[in-house]
Amino acid sequence: MPPSSAPRLTDIRLVGPAAEFEIPPPPLQIGAVGVGLDNRPVIWLNYPFASSDAGSAAPPALSVAAGIIRQIVEPALRGMSPARFKPLAALLDSLTREVTTTHTPAPAQPVAISRRNLLTGRIGRPATAPEPITSVSRRVIPPAVRYALSLALLKTVAWEQNRLPAEVLAHEYGLSLSQKSPRLLAAFNALTPRHVEQTHQYQPAAFGFTLPQSAGAAELGPQAETLQNRLREAGDFLRAATPTAYRPAILLNAQGRPGALFNDDAGKILGALYGMQHVTAPCALIVCDPVIKDSLSAQINWLKELKSYLRFRKMAVTLAAGAWMRSAADVHALADAGAAEAILLDMPRLGSLHQAMEMALAARQRGLKTLAAGAPSPPLDDTIRLNAQIGLTIRPDYLVISAESPAVLGLGLAQTNAACAQVISMQRTV
Repeated sequence: MPPSSAPRLTDIRLVGPAAEFEIPPPPLQIGAVGVGLDNRPVIWLNYPFASSDAGSAAPPALSVAAGIIRQIVEPALRGMSPARFKPLAALLDSLTREVTTTHTPAPAQPVAISRRNLLTGRIGRPATAPEPITSVSRRVIPPAVRYALSLALLKTVAWEQNRLPAEVLAHEYGLSLSQKSPRLLAAFNALTPRHVEQTHQYQPAAFGFTLPQSAGAAELGPQAETLQNRLREAGDFLRAATPTAYRPAILLNAQGRPGALFNDDAGKILGALYGMQHVTAPCALIVCDPVIKDSLSAQINWLKELKSYLRFRKMAVTLAAGAWMRSAADVHALADAGAAEAILLDMPRLGSLHQAMEMALAARQRGLKTLAAGAPSPPLDDTIRLNAQIGLTIRPDYLVISAESPAVLGLGLAQTNAACAQVISMQRTV
């Protein structure tokens, strides 16, 4: 541990020439950001991003950024003695940089030959080169990179204070650590019932399926009958192969695909949800973002209408919101409208861990259930231990565990449970 007289880290800033902050066009999908720590040498991070969503970084970006940060940023941070996590993590989300860009429009098309153009003398005039256009904008670090940086910051503060990361979070956010492991949700990136068969031995509290953003009638069925049949297969297996005392919930992270399939027709979507609830019973069904609208207010209004239909039909489907949930203020707006019972916190897409902490606290305050998803991680990666400690701190209703394959996911479930048990045991012996 560094001596107490070491200078404390108090500032994090974006640095570097404007060109480094340019979002490159496809197929080049590599960006760069310079991070300055106080007046120390600049740390440069190169990361890939999702070209379809310039405001965030795809999961691979988080893996790449986390590897660079672990090798370069964490050792640098440990030499700077950050005293607290919360203010520095919040600073990561507030950093912006004014960027001036210049581009030259495409040259004008040749003048067509016509009687009018001949009489007016337009034909034959020398072509004038288009004037360059200069624009000024503000850029921030992509959310996945901010999240990875904040995890490095958390580990460094914990090392500095000789505490567990969970203890740092509990202390700085005024929380107490749970003495019980969080319920785990095994998440798959496809609706594949056999994945349930390959992981049910770990008895997670829930299974989750995420629909591809491109899924349409060919994948879901014209009336969502293919989607319903896949859920039926998962429900049939759980009813037949598991003890009656074990009835995990099922999460369908719909990513707006039912809305796209039915053109946002609430009646048709309600009918599809009714069928899904029937085929998954007695397992509880959670549906996140059956529709994704073009603004927060439109999303909340639509979810509120759907929720009223669910109540009228006395359906037990739990409605969750993930789209447009980007801050604690958004959580409060959702709760004020009574538009959903739960929120899905995909933490790496929100920005720094501080952002996710504030949103989880807001959800708890407003009585909303929380499904918290951390960073996907390979076996034996320290991200698993961090995810477990974050779960013990924010106490979500479900801590979402995801991986590239069922075998790795099963290992992740086992390691997360072990990591939680270890922290709880350490707390009881203090």
